[in-house]
Amino acid sequence: EMGSYMHCKKGFSSPAASYTSSMAILRRSHRQLRHAWRVGSELLGEMASVIVDTEAFETFVAEQGCESSLVKQSLKQLESAIFGMAFLLHRFRAAKLPEPDRYPLKEATKR
Repeated sequence: EMGSYMHCKKGFSSPAASYTSSMAILRRSHRQLRHAWRVGSELLGEMASVIVDTEAFETFVAEQGCESSLVKQSLKQLESAIFGMAFLLHRFRAAKLPEPDRYPLKEATKR
């Protein structure tokens, strides 16, 4: 059996090429994850700033009352954005990457 293995024509070039390709894809996916985190953090911060700086919730309540559909919709959008960022954080941990800077996210959620 060892003789037939030693005369195998396939060799190791195919597994080596597959490994190289897989590692390139992994690096690209990690870059995309870091990019998604940066963009998501910026957008969540911008959303929080707009809501606070324009006193959006106060305006919505003044115009539509305590059951304002605009307040509900805005809160749902914020919850969705925060959930998305939590998912990205989970992906960092699953990939065993260093955790991203969460300071901008913390600041946005404080507002």
